[in-house]
Amino acid sequence: MSVLNEKLKNDDYVRFLKMFESEDPKYCFGGISACRGLAKENPTKKDIDDNNHRNNKASQLLEHEINAAGLSFMEMKGVYEEFEAGTVYEKSFLIYTTKEDLLRKVLETLGRAFNQDSVLFIKDKRAQFIWTGEYEQPDWAKGTFKVDFNQKSLETMFSRLGTKSAGRRFQLTSIEEKKFANNFMTKLMYYTNDDIIKVNRLDESEYRESFISRVRDYIE
Repeated sequence: MSVLNEKLKNDDYVRFLKMFESEDPKYCFGGISACRGLAKENPTKKDIDDNNHRNNKASQLLEHEINAAGLSFMEMKGVYEEFEAGTVYEKSFLIYTTKEDLLRKVLETLGRAFNQDSVLFIKDKRAQFIWTGEYEQPDWAKGTFKVDFNQKSLETMFSRLGTKSAGRRFQLTSIEEKKFANNFMTKLMYYTNDDIIKVNRLDESEYRESFISRVRDYIE
């Protein structure tokens, strides 16, 4: 069976395609990863293991950040090639909502907190990179571009998420809806943990910068 047919067996993938085409309601989407690549040409096994540990730790926190922001999302897994490390498996997240302003605000904040050069925003089948890196935005990341997730394009779907050194071609292998048990204990943990985003305070520059700093300290 082809990779295309295998993907189409995935209910969550088909659900995403339906949301992407939906006009009522009309969704906007965000793409973000907490993973970072190795900026070494000859990494040791320890380098690779340490980086994998860091990426897993950061990805777990990012899942809770998105959930705490009240946004629904799917987990995307895929692969890219990284110097001498060969095939690297990476996890990123596809967020969907009808609340454009909230999504943009959360994406920009989390992109900076998790040291990503850019996050992806999609609306009306056009995408743009929201630049969150600390160096000047390159020309390739400016403007908007049309995106197409029809059946013919599924096998080549990729992401440009990640830092400059890790902006490899990302080949999608799976997509899965993520759900949390948002019970009393989960909400209490979110409320009392300063590393968890408080969306009602994102307009406060002092809070936003403090939150970004705390997350960076935690994942490093």
